[in-house]
Formats: sequence, C-alpha cells, structure tokens
Amino acid sequence: MKTRLIAIFTVLIGLSFVSCNEETEDLGNWIEKYQFPDTKRAEGAYFAIDNYGYWGLGYNKTEGNFYTDLWKYNPSSDSWKEVSSFPGKPRYYAVSASSETKGYFGLGYDGDSSLVDFWQYDAAADTWAQLPDFPADGRKDAIAFAIEDYLFAGMGTNDINNSYKDLYYYHNGAWSSNPINNFPYKISGAQSVVKDGDAYVLGGLANGVFNGFVKFDFDLFKEQVTQIESGANIDIAPWVKLPNLDESNDETKDDEKASIPRYNGVAFVTEGNIYLTLGRVQSGGVSTTTFEYNTLAEDWVKKTNFEGNARVGAGVFVLDGKPYIVGGNNGTIYFDDVWTFEPNKQKDEND
Repeated sequence: MKTRLIAIFTVLIGLSFVSCNEETEDLGNWIEKYQFPDTKRAEGAYFAIDNYGYWGLGYNKTEGNFYTDLWKYNPSSDSWKEVSSFPGKPRYYAVSASSETKGYFGLGYDGDSSLVDFWQYDAAADTWAQLPDFPADGRKDAIAFAIEDYLFAGMGTNDINNSYKDLYYYHNGAWSSNPINNFPYKISGAQSVVKDGDAYVLGGLANGVFNGFVKFDFDLFKEQVTQIESGANIDIAPWVKLPNLDESNDETKDDEKASIPRYNGVAFVTEGNIYLTLGRVQSGGVSTTTFEYNTLAEDWVKKTNFEGNARVGAGVFVLDGKPYIVGGNNGTIYFDDVWTFEPNKQKDEND
C-alpha cells in the first residue's frame, strides 16, 4: 500500500511539473491579422503615429525591385490604405523612428552606395520633407530612435563593412556636430527601443553575433548637453551597460539564454516590458524565439515562439499598446503577413 501511494504521488508531481512547464512555455499568444496588400518586402520603413502604423519602401531581391510606396494601417478596421510615396532614393537597410506626430527615415543602401540623407514624414499633411544630411559617413544597418523632440541615429556599417559606434542627434533643425562616442562596441544590425523616456540597444553584429544590452540615459544626456552649452568641457556619455543578453543569475537558464542574442530582429515594448524576437542568431539560422525582459525582475523570460515563418528585416509598430509585426524575409522568401502579440495570454492554436 505504501509503495502504491509513493508511486501515485510521484506521478502527480511529474504531471504537475509538466503542466507548469507547458504553462510557462505557452505564455504569449500570436494573432495573425489582415495581410499587407501590396508587394512582399523586407527592410522597409516602419513607424507609429497617432495610433496608426506605417510600413512601406524596402526591397524584394527575388523580384529585383526597390519600393518607394508607403501604407497606413488602421488597427480598428484591420485595414491598409496607401499614402504619399517616398520622394527620395529607393533603398534598404535604412533606419526608421517616430515621434508623436512625425515619422523619420534615412541612411541605408541603394544597391551602389550607403546614403546620408534623412527625411521626415508628416502624417497630418501626408507629406515628406528632406532634413539636413546625416553629418557622418553614409551607412546601412544602423539604429535610430526618437525621444521628445530629439532624433538619434548612428552605428551601422559602411560599404566595406567597417562598423561604427558613434551616435548623432538632430534637434531644432540641425544635427550635432560631434558624435556621442561612449557606446562600448562598434556594431551593426542592432535592435533599439524606447521605454519610459530612455532608449535600449539590444544585440547586433560585432565580430559575431553581439550579446550586449545597453541603455541610453536620456536625462543624463540632456544634463550633459546643458553643461556643454554653458561652457563645460565634457564629453556626452549617456550610455549605461546592462548585463549581457545571455547572462543569468540562474544557471538553469544559461542554455536558453544563449539563444537571445541576435541581429536584424525585432524589438518592441508592450505591457511595461521589452520584447525581442525573430532575427539571425549565433548558429547562423533565422529564429522565431521570443523573449521578454521583465524590467522589475531585471531578467529575461522565454515566451511563445513567433507563429509565422522565421525571418529577418521585418517592421514593427506599437498601436494602443499592441505590437504589430509585418513583412521580412528568410533569405529566399519574402513575406506580407501581419502579426500581433499578447504576451500574458495563453497560446491559442485557433488564432
């Protein structure tokens, strides 16, 4: 009798353990939305303005085409509408960013050389305006982000694959004359997001797939700019290095976290946390794994894998707190599907 009770207890514990693991593994629900109505593409322009998403431009190597069209996504009706086309050179590997009312697009590669031009899209007027050129070398696979009325751009790589660690800012109609240089690595293909008034740079490519995680302290940046404007002879140094993406205080997570670093992936912020998905990982493969950085626990947690095809070069915008991922390619196939993500709901196979 005692032996039977022990056996039953062992089975129950095992079932409980499996159930717990499945619940953790399946937390996060991907939902497919209405597909992008025009040509499949990757490495396009993407931004969010006034709770509408924008996606366009980019390229499709299979068809040998670059694109200049731009489309507006309405999450309420799950529909797309074409807006004013981009008037500059077609390109890919460019950067995008947005403020509350404007979208920004620039740099990139036109098939012959890396570019320095930058553009602003006014959603209310549905017009494009050219900004002053980026003040350093043309580049591709760079990063860009906007905080308040500042636009930041930099890093990336040039035509001969020399990478950069500089960052410039655009403010009051002009670019900074000197770069912010204290980023710890030369890097390209990184992911960047803005959360609670600061920016974060995740992963990228730097002598292999980069495992770094670095915070841009915007308040510190503004304080240092004010000091310089008052005559102080100091460098602007707002970067704060965080624990690497694959580091953990919990040894049981080490193998899992080894798959977090990536480049040309997608990062976004929703429900108070940072998420990283898709992209190319250390093995050289394209990934669907999805991870959440819980800012309270200061740790990474695995979520449900992206349910579409693995890809790089996708766009992402966050509307009313929900992320939407669109387009991309896996090296040979280009995509036009659109997905949103609910990070704290159980996976639903019927979505």
